[in-house]
Amino acid sequence: MLARGYVVFLIGSCRSGKTYLLKHATPGKIIDGTQGWKQAGGAFRFEPSAVPEGAFSIDELTGFDALSLRSWIEKQSPDRKFIVAAQTRNDFDQRGLGRLLQSMGHKILILELI
Repeated sequence: MLARGYVVFLIGSCRSGKTYLLKHATPGKIIDGTQGWKQAGGAFRFEPSAVPEGAFSIDELTGFDALSLRSWIEKQSPDRKFIVAAQTRNDFDQRGLGRLLQSMGHKILILELI
């Protein structure tokens, strides 16, 4: 779906296969939000310098503070392709990511692993 221009929201509980799918969809281009929880004990700043060229994935959205992530997203063109994985739909809704991306002209595809 990235090739068709969608930003993909990937939802699934722990061990549902989200990371497996990300590794195959964007091999070697995954920004891992779980590192923030392991290192800082909470959400950490989303660093634009960590974003690779081309399509990429963000694994575990809740590992990043909402303000820094939204700030980065606001600077992206509708052509920027990425996948964002989280455990619940609420993780996306609380951060207002769907509304933000749509207001910027991004198409969104929501996939839930059950």
